[in-house]
Amino acid sequence: LPTLEDARREIVRSLSVSESEVYALLLDACIPNSPGFDPPRDPNTMEIISLAKDWGFTWPIIAISGEDQNNSILLAAGATHKSSKKAIDIVNLIASILL
Repeated sequence: LPTLEDARREIVRSLSVSESEVYALLLDACIPNSPGFDPPRDPNTMEIISLAKDWGFTWPIIAISGEDQNNSILLAAGATHKSSKKAIDIVNLIASILL
């Protein structure tokens, strides 16, 4: 999603659907605060993990930062797994979790 506010809005929208089909949340550590801006250098998405859990999200939350230290920050904030950003790695991880 393009901005942190978009991420907040989308997680609430997705999780407020009574029969949500969201089975995993992939979360980068740094999302731009405003359209057209670069992401911040410091992680800013830890609150998305809290928001998801507050809305009762119990499926995997996967940290997918390109920086391992940022993935560690998301894990400490409540993410359940971490992965590289490579699609094959993400697919393999989700398959191993859900199957």
